[in-house]
This record gives sequence, structure tokens and C-alpha cells, in this order.
Amino acid sequence: MARMVPKITVEEIRSRSDIVDVIGRYLHLERAGANFRARCPFHKEKTPSFNVSPARQGFHCFGCGKGGDVFRFLMEYENVDFPTALRMLADWAGIALPTDKPTDAERTGPRKDVLFRLHDELARWYHQNLTRRPESQAARDYLAGRDLHADTAAEFMIGYADQGWDTVLQWGAQRKFSLDVMVAAGVVVCHDKNKRVYDRFRDRIMFPIRDEQQRVIGFSGRALHETEKNAKYVNSPETILFQKKRVLFGLDRARRAIVEEREALICEGQLDVIRCQLAGFKTAVAAQGTAVSEEHALKLARFADGVLLVFDADEAGQTAAYKTAITCLQSGLAVRIVTLPAGEDPDSIIRKKGPETFRNLLTKAEDALDFRLNYLLQRENPATEIGMRAITRGLADLINAARDPLQRERMVQHAAQRLVIDPAVLHRVFRPPDSRYSRATGNAENPESDGETVQRPAEEWALVAHLAAAPELSDLVRNHLPPQRLRDPGCRHALEILLAAAQCGESDILGYCAQYDSDSGEVQKLLAAAMMAPSKLVGREFGHEDAVKDLILKIWRENLRRRLSALMRGGRKDHDGRFRMECVQLRTDIKRLDRWESGIAIIDMLVNE
Repeated sequence: MARMVPKITVEEIRSRSDIVDVIGRYLHLERAGANFRARCPFHKEKTPSFNVSPARQGFHCFGCGKGGDVFRFLMEYENVDFPTALRMLADWAGIALPTDKPTDAERTGPRKDVLFRLHDELARWYHQNLTRRPESQAARDYLAGRDLHADTAAEFMIGYADQGWDTVLQWGAQRKFSLDVMVAAGVVVCHDKNKRVYDRFRDRIMFPIRDEQQRVIGFSGRALHETEKNAKYVNSPETILFQKKRVLFGLDRARRAIVEEREALICEGQLDVIRCQLAGFKTAVAAQGTAVSEEHALKLARFADGVLLVFDADEAGQTAAYKTAITCLQSGLAVRIVTLPAGEDPDSIIRKKGPETFRNLLTKAEDALDFRLNYLLQRENPATEIGMRAITRGLADLINAARDPLQRERMVQHAAQRLVIDPAVLHRVFRPPDSRYSRATGNAENPESDGETVQRPAEEWALVAHLAAAPELSDLVRNHLPPQRLRDPGCRHALEILLAAAQCGESDILGYCAQYDSDSGEVQKLLAAAMMAPSKLVGREFGHEDAVKDLILKIWRENLRRRLSALMRGGRKDHDGRFRMECVQLRTDIKRLDRWESGIAIIDMLVNE
């Protein structure tokens, strides 16, 4: 297990991770007074209700109730645990964490931070080779011929690996990278038989491959001169940084747009992704040297509800599109597929005919069922029994891949309509979905109600909100309403944290909450909601202090009413003198608690019980 990170390090990471900057990596934030606003990434909405407060370093959605600090946002958005969110923020802030227990790969090889540094420096060196060296002219001419000029090369850090067999070896030696490190990174190859060591990438245009945190983890090299023995593309091998079944080229740039559009555009190659993103199709990504895997699809399902597949029009491309559709459906994604003109790809269409032509093609995308059905109807005759059986068998894998019951039902109904078959018959043809593959959709599919304002006792929730806005009133609450008198556990816990933070002079409530309680997710969400709510809680003539006093009175009145009800249910007789006196006293105290001046004595007595 990773060693414990000292609290001082956690707080340093928090202080250097401005929540507006971090959330701005994912969402389009718009200024709204002192705060920022966006459409919530955790539930579907048309009107922005997701608020980010730079002053309080917190976020809260008034639509679904999600909220918390910068760590909580990353944990919710990226679906990761706290240590992973901490590491992500530490990397972005340039803060070193205590050494983790090494993995099996790290026990026998170099550490990840060394490999990250090598890849970053090598990507910059490749790019300098492309832009500065005379022998790179052919590479520059090739890119210019593909309408990729210097500004694009700089934006995507495109580079060039020259024809030498040991250029990178020499470069690494000059920068004190050991041979073991360069072999582990996959940038040089050690021949098993003759032990000869040489550069993996030679005479190739170099495309850096980045992870979601924008760190270079590998390379894809496109040959300048294609021959039978020279593969068109050579990618980095599998390393502890680069596993192609998990890497999507362009996702580091596309993720924010994918969240906003709720749909990812999947292409087949790096040049297609680059061209799409340059032309304004910001959601474009591509699998890296492999078919789209289950890991790819599940990763996209964290950000999107669907995918738009844009593969080549040839038989291989259409087969790949169909297999990808099945993989994505199994991950709970809706799938649309675009059929491109023969011999064209996104790069060529946008270069030759412009972005609008490509956009028009995207509008004609078919859903996965129509795509497959059209393919089968071109090959089989539905008027014959043999043809109809072949068509329904050909649809089985696709429909059985749909794990969402509504998605599956829609597909069956649509297929039955097009084939003029009773849907009940098709239901018998297709087996039920395997529940093992059901997608864990979390709260994005089933948004919670705004629990802080609806499900919790109104007075208790309002008291938390007022105290979050006016911590100077903490003594008033501490002296006249012990937290244990609150019925709701969440409000009670939040009030305890607010009082403790005020007592030690801590203004960063969400940060203090994380220190106060290691399992602070729910109470952080409540506190974030409370911190965003104050503007709605007071009016011109009704400030926080008056509101807090009024809420203390209401909470005590409710407390006494519950005590009176319990007394009445106790089964004691009306002729019991003590019983009658207790009832009269409780009713009198409840009545006196309608005003602060008359109720303060009652409150002091109750507090000291």
C-alpha cells in the first residue's frame, strides 16, 4: 500500500490546486457574479445549475446535489479514489508525493516518474528536430503536403525521428538516461540474439501519445517512406506507462468537449483526430494501434452517453465499426455510425471539401441497429424464410450487446417495425442480457434530488447554511443549540464541523472537513451546498443573526413538541397530576419559544438539562 501522505502535503496540494482551474480543465465555466457556472457533468440539464466558488474553493450543483472540494470533484468526475485524485492534483501542481510501494514492474525496472520525464524530454527533442534541423526538410514537406503546418506541429508537439540507428541512444546518454530506462520506455530495442541495441523509431513523423493528465506516455511513428518491409505506423510497445487497450489518442484534449456534447467521435487514426480537432470537431479520439476495447468504451462511458463512429468505407473499416459498436453497447453507450464515401477518411474530406461537408455527413449517421440491418438487407432476402433467419441471426450479437433494458427494447421494436415482425417473436429470438455486463451508471443516470433542501429537515439545513455563510455566529449556536439536538445526522455532523472550524479560526471549511473526517464525502457535499446557498437565505431586512435566532427557536419548539407527543403516547392518565403539570409546562414553554426575548431563558434551561 502507498505510504500515508502527511496532512501538510495534502494541504499544500489543495492550496496550489485552484478549483476554478481544475474544473475548467473539464467544463466550460462562465462567470456568474463572484462565482462560476456550468452545466452539471453529473446529470443532464439544459439550464446551468452547477456552481463553482473561487472564494470558498468549493462546487455545488443545485440540480442533483453533488458538491464538495477540489478532491471531491476529481473523485466524482474521474470515478477514482482519494489517493488517485491526490496524485493527479500533485502531478498538476508539480508536488512530489512520498514514494509508493513499487509495483512488480518497478521492482525490476525504472520508476514511473523517470519514464514520464524521459518521454516528455524526448517529445520536445523530436519536435525540435522537426523544426530546426536541415535533414528534417522531407518531414516538414510531408506535413505541409498534408496541410499540417508549423503552428499545428507545435500545438500537437509533432516531431521527427531521423534515419540514424543510434541517435536516440546518444541523446539518452547525454541526458544521463540509462540503457535500462530507454529499453523499458520502448524507445530503443535490444535484439534478443545478438544483443544489438538500436533506435525503435527511424525516419518517421512522431506523434506523442498522452494520457488523460496530458503526460507523454508513448509515441506513434508514421513512416516517411513506405516499403514492404517498412510498416506504415510503428507504435511504442506495451510498457508500465502505455497499454494500448486503455489509451485513446486525443482524449486529453477532447475530454472537456465530450462531457459537454455527451458524445465522443471515434476515428481510426491520429491524423484523422488532429484534423477533426483543428476543424472544430473537438470530441474526436482514436484507439491507439488496436481495436476499441472494453477498457476504451468504459473510459468513454465516464464522460459520454454515446459514441459516433467514423471508420473507413471499405470492408475492413465497416467490420471494425460493427465490432466497435458491440463493445460500446456492452458498456452502456448509445452508438451511431457514419458511412464515408469510398476511399475517403475524415482527414481527406475536411482538407478537400471543408468542415461543413464533414459535418453534413455526421448528421446522416445511422444508429447501430439501422447500420447493421442495412448491411444484412443488402445480402439477404427478407421475403424468404432462409433470408429472414439469416437477418435475425445477424442482429442477435448487436441486440444482445445492449445491457440497458430501454435501449434493448427500443432496438427490438425498431427491428420488428422494419422487418414487419411481431416484437414478441423477436424477443424470443434474442436472449436476455447478461447482468454481469450491466453498466454501473451511478448518479448520472439517476440524479439524486437536492437532498439538502428537500429531504433534510428544513430548519436544520437552513441553520447549517446560515452558519456556513456567517461563521461569526458560531458562539450563538454553540451556546444555545448543541449539535446533538439536531435530528438529521448529516446536518448534525456538518454543524459540528462548522463550529470546530470557527473555534480554531479555519476559513477553508471544505479543506478542514477533509481533515476532520477522512470519510467526508457526504458531509462535504452538504457543506458545499450550504456554502452556495446563502444568497437565497436572507433579505434586506432579515440578516443572518436574526435568521439563526429564529431557527434556534424553531428547532427547540420542534424538540419540545416531539417530547410532548411522546408523553401523550405514554399511556398515563389525565387524572395523573404530575402528567398534567408536565403537559402544561411543555405547552407553555413551546408558546414562549415564539420570540427570542421570551424564549432565551427556556433555551438556557434546556441546554443545561
